[in-house]
Amino acid sequence: MLEPLGRQLCSLGYRLRYTTSADLLRDLTAALADQTLPKPTRYWAWFDLLIMDEFGFDRFERNECAQAVNLLYKVINVRHGHVSTALVTNIDFEHWGDNLGEPPLAMAFLDRI
Repeated sequence: MLEPLGRQLCSLGYRLRYTTSADLLRDLTAALADQTLPKPTRYWAWFDLLIMDEFGFDRFERNECAQAVNLLYKVINVRHGHVSTALVTNIDFEHWGDNLGEPPLAMAFLDRI
C-alpha cells in the first residue's frame, strides 16, 4: 500500500526515502562510532517523507548498540513538525514500550509521529 503512495509522491516532486529501521540503525551506529552523527541526522531529516519499515523488529541492532532507540528517536525528533515520518510495523502500540525496551521513549515516539 505504501509503494503506490510513494511512487505518486515522487511523481509530484516530493523527496521520499524508504528504509528499514535496522538499516537506519546501522547507519546511525556507524556515525556514532566515528563521531559524525550530525551528518546522517541531517541526511535523514532532508526527505519530505521517510518510510521506516520493520519498526521494532531490530532487537539484534539494539543489542549491538545500547543507544539504538535513542538514535532512532533523534531522527524522528529532528523531522517532527517539518516533514512526515511513517513507521511500518505489526507491533501493537501497547507493546512498543516492551519491544523497544524503553516505555517512556516509546510514548515519545508516538508523540512525534
